[in-house]
Amino acid sequence: MLAANRHEEILKMIKNNRYVKVSELSKIFDVSEETVRRDLDKLQSSGLLRKLHGGAAPVDAPKVENVKPIIERIEQNLSEKRVIANLAYEMIENKDTIILDSGSTTFQLAKILDKKVLTVITNDINIAYTLSTKQNIRLIITGGTLTQKSFAMVGPECEKYLKNLNVKKLFLATSGIKPDQGLTASNSLDAAVKRAMIEASEKVICLADSSKFGKAALITFALFSDIDTLITDHITDDSYIDYLKDKGVELITPQGKI
Repeated sequence: MLAANRHEEILKMIKNNRYVKVSELSKIFDVSEETVRRDLDKLQSSGLLRKLHGGAAPVDAPKVENVKPIIERIEQNLSEKRVIANLAYEMIENKDTIILDSGSTTFQLAKILDKKVLTVITNDINIAYTLSTKQNIRLIITGGTLTQKSFAMVGPECEKYLKNLNVKKLFLATSGIKPDQGLTASNSLDAAVKRAMIEASEKVICLADSSKFGKAALITFALFSDIDTLITDHITDDSYIDYLKDKGVELITPQGKI
């Protein structure tokens, strides 16, 4: 394939997927990764895409903040996350089967799952360790490849396992929330796992502290129409209330349902 044809196909893929990986492009076009990098360099110099570590995204893709290790994120906005976790706990019924997505707020929820008999599926090693000593919990850990910063299992094995499930409730984490970009994740691996979790769940409940509003990470993994409930500590911008209502999303704060 001529370079010009590759460039055209790369731009189509970025338009459709919002992100492409060098390794995947190398396999698709049967060329070396170095050749792909040169293609991306040329397209970036023409202002047609933006190179990222290991791949590329559209020019208008939001810039990604450095993802801090989970041990640091757990301590950020801790009181707000505990408030959200307690609100989420009230939505869990005895003998429910639930998914806990990897995240610092879902971790706080895991810590208080002491009294109800539950089956919990998670891709988060910290959550799994916390639940492993609770006699009331039947714990299932997804397969996959471990990410060192977040201690989350990701990849095709994880996605394949999740796609076979039929679960009552998903407690979902997100890196950012914006009306025009929906719910976002910092990388394509996390995004793919979150999509698989959503597809496997009857009810999708997103847990997000107020610092997540107005922020967007690299990959959109869900629209507001994909979730049923959003639990947060408070709404800093009242426009979100009307927007969520229009999308049919139940909003829960410490002040009650809005």
